[in-house]
Amino acid sequence: MHKKRNDIILIIVILIIALVSFLFLYLTPNKNLVAYVYHNDDVVLQIDLKKDDSYTVQGDIGDVYIEVKNSKIRVLQSDCPDHICINQGYISKANQTITCLPNKIYIIIVGNDEVDAIV
Repeated sequence: MHKKRNDIILIIVILIIALVSFLFLYLTPNKNLVAYVYHNDDVVLQIDLKKDDSYTVQGDIGDVYIEVKNSKIRVLQSDCPDHICINQGYISKANQTITCLPNKIYIIIVGNDEVDAIV
């Protein structure tokens, strides 16, 4: 009887630890995040995500309009035919990317203070 109760207590403690870890990793604000915009594997733009602004980058088939708002970045408009890069929406975490294949442009977020949460 005590063994079953101890097992339940252990499971509850593990679930609480998992919940606190999840909240810490995903709800704490990211600091020092920078987005790098590449065209043909060359960095063409470095963007500080703390500053809300709009940017334009020339791609292979046209301009790509990028928006930074509330420490998030997205492709606002592009001349590509499928608009997958636009439909991806905002990204805000380190190592997330947006890619516009027809324009050969991709954006990656890099952060210095990120914790590697891969288990």
